[in-house]
Amino acid sequence: MLAEKVQHSKGGGVIPTTDGNLQFGPTAVEVCDLEDVSTTSEGLESLFHRFGPPLERLKPGYEKPDKGKIITQFAGCRAATYKEDFIIEPSKKVKGLVHAAGIQSPGLASAPAIAERVKDILVEVWNPSENSNFEPKRKRGKLFSELDDKERAELIKANPLYGHIVCRCETVSEGETVEAVHGRIPATSIDAIKRRTRAGMGRCQGGFCMPRVLEIISREAGIDKELVTKSEGKSYILSGKLKQVRK
Repeated sequence: MLAEKVQHSKGGGVIPTTDGNLQFGPTAVEVCDLEDVSTTSEGLESLFHRFGPPLERLKPGYEKPDKGKIITQFAGCRAATYKEDFIIEPSKKVKGLVHAAGIQSPGLASAPAIAERVKDILVEVWNPSENSNFEPKRKRGKLFSELDDKERAELIKANPLYGHIVCRCETVSEGETVEAVHGRIPATSIDAIKRRTRAGMGRCQGGFCMPRVLEIISREAGIDKELVTKSEGKSYILSGKLKQVRK
């Protein structure tokens, strides 16, 4: 029993996100199969058992942790090398690519130094020219869900698309979705819209809004619905059209 506790002593935590959600985890169970992105009920139970009681004591203002209110579970694999050392080096095959792998738990504290090392490698190996027009800061726009009634009315008057709510869970309007599709970096996949607007981040995880977002992307970007993806590549949402049956 003691060996089991020591073996799985790392990992986990309680993280309040910038949007007010509470994130539990991750677990730290090593998995050798890079295709294994499963989650387990045992892992979920262990996180609540470890971090639920301390959260209630230290942050009584937070809503009491409730497994029945979990929105979704995520899984991912660490790029572990089992050599217990970082790999930070330029790719021998792809120009401009720097490998930063084998970085596990110390990665958070090491991130600033890793970034500096990657920058030095880029300069030393490829000597890129400096982009004097680069603007590293972008002013954050106000989400429709954050506006008061007066601000919403003015926005809808200027553009009626803001009066059509596409995502009910996160109160995301069609106007915001259209704006994201035509943004400086166009959002033309379901996940890209999610990152820009939070459509699909709520309780139903896109069950209500995904078809509507897909239609907007298709219409605004001029992409066939069958070619709209969840997250680029070949992650198509639709496989084809159903044949119309004549009566």
